[in-house]
Amino acid sequence: MKEIWSKIIEFNNKYFPGWRESREPIFFSNALAGEVGEICNAVKHLYGGGTNRKEVNEELVALESVDALIYLVLLLDSLGFDYERFSRIFDFKMCVLRRRMERAPITFRDTPRGTARRIPIQFSKEEVREEE
Repeated sequence: MKEIWSKIIEFNNKYFPGWRESREPIFFSNALAGEVGEICNAVKHLYGGGTNRKEVNEELVALESVDALIYLVLLLDSLGFDYERFSRIFDFKMCVLRRRMERAPITFRDTPRGTARRIPIQFSKEEVREEE
C-alpha cells in the first residue's frame, strides 16, 4: 500500500505540479464520491441492472476502484496525512474492530433465504469511548 500511495503522490507532483496544494479537501471528497458512484454503476451493470445495456466486466470495476483510491489518497494528503500517519490510524482502527468482534457474542438467526447472518450488537457510549 505504501508503494501505491507513493506512486499516486509522485504522479500528481510530476503531471499536476501544485495542483494538490491549490485544492481544498472538499474538491477531493466530492471527486471521491463521484468515483464511488462510478464503481456502483459498473457493479450494477455487471449484474445485469440498469436501463442501458452495457457490457461490463470485473476489470472495469477494478479500474473505477483505482480512480477512487487515487482521490482517497489525495483527500487524505490534502488533510495533512502521509502514509505513515494514515497507517498508524489504520492499525488503531483495526485493533478497535478486532476488540469489538472478540467481545461480541456471536448469535445467528435464520433469514428469509434460510441462511444465517450475524446480528449486530449495540455498544453503549461508554464502551465506544473506552475502545477509542
